[in-house]
Amino acid sequence: MNTNNGLCECGCGDSAPICKHTDKRTKDVKGEPCRFIFGHQAVGHRYRFKDLTGQTFRYLTALECVGTNRQHQSVWLCLCKCGRICLVAASSLGRHTTSCGCYLIEIAPSRRRTHGMTTSSTYESWHAMKQRCTNPNKDGYHRYGGRGVCICTRWLNSFEAFLKYLGPRPKGKTIDRINPNGHYVPGNVRWATPKQQRRNQSKTKGEPVVPFVDVK
Repeated sequence: MNTNNGLCECGCGDSAPICKHTDKRTKDVKGEPCRFIFGHQAVGHRYRFKDLTGQTFRYLTALECVGTNRQHQSVWLCLCKCGRICLVAASSLGRHTTSCGCYLIEIAPSRRRTHGMTTSSTYESWHAMKQRCTNPNKDGYHRYGGRGVCICTRWLNSFEAFLKYLGPRPKGKTIDRINPNGHYVPGNVRWATPKQQRRNQSKTKGEPVVPFVDVK
């Protein structure tokens, strides 16, 4: 790049006048071009042009650079996977912008979709099970998590997996471990009445917790 007679010239032969003083209003800086030309920069300029032609950023494919924005960043004409054309600053491609906007519309239904049972008694039982086994501040923790009673990873991370195995909580019943010294794992849980649970707990009272075998 050559600088002659107050002009900044790039390899393409185009040129721009060099600022003689800093202008805060226009944000021109002394020693830099008054306007930024595609494919050229002043020596030491912090913005460097990079050819992105043909590169893909998730849903977007960069077609051609059509100029620069007010921040002197190259702006690219991009083709989205859905067929739309959009303009995106190079600094945003693959970071803040990955589509023309269709991706957010595409995933919106899945973000809204839940099991719809957060207020159900089944969900309350699952949540309470997690709390007494993982939260030291929960009343009764010393009789569950404090003793070493664990929940299998499959149920700990997914209410849906818990629901699929046990089904909805029947009226008048709560979750019960068949072996009170066992863990919350498939084969050792059921829905039981308070009477069934009291009878079950009295059989193995005082015995140690059995070794935990996880189910993922």
